[in-house]
Amino acid sequence: VRAGRTFISNGPLLRFTVNGDVPDRNHSAFEKVGNLHIQAESSSLLPYARLELIWNGNVVQSTLADSNFPFHAQLSHEFRLEKSGWLSLRCVSDPVIGPSDAMMAHTSPFVVRLVGASPPAQPEKVKAMIDVFDRAIAWTKSRTHPPRPRLVDLYDEARTRLTEMLS
Repeated sequence: VRAGRTFISNGPLLRFTVNGDVPDRNHSAFEKVGNLHIQAESSSLLPYARLELIWNGNVVQSTLADSNFPFHAQLSHEFRLEKSGWLSLRCVSDPVIGPSDAMMAHTSPFVVRLVGASPPAQPEKVKAMIDVFDRAIAWTKSRTHPPRPRLVDLYDEARTRLTEMLS
């Protein structure tokens, strides 16, 4: 968990590599502009629509999942790294499936940093995330029993780092 090799899912399993390595905090700095080779796959006992590769919040490649059991998708992508940012992988269901039936999975973001370059901040998205953390802090303080000060501290730390991105 501390290395950042995590994902959340209600069914599909996700795996991906960047230049042959499982993404984690130890493999996030790159010395120069260049290509990243990304291999990704997902599998599930239940159907889902597609597997998506995301760069800084935008889908850069998407592939359909198999329509027969076992449900599986894979993609290979050469990504031109020209600036710092983040990558993630997700599985999604079609919108026609009801929310209770939707199969979803999403990896933690893998921060990709060019040495000497600061990550790009998108102010409107950073402000939206600060709002999410403000609400999470308020909810945690008012509704959890027993109190969870460590959780509030983690939310507050994340909020502080996001605020620093705006200055």
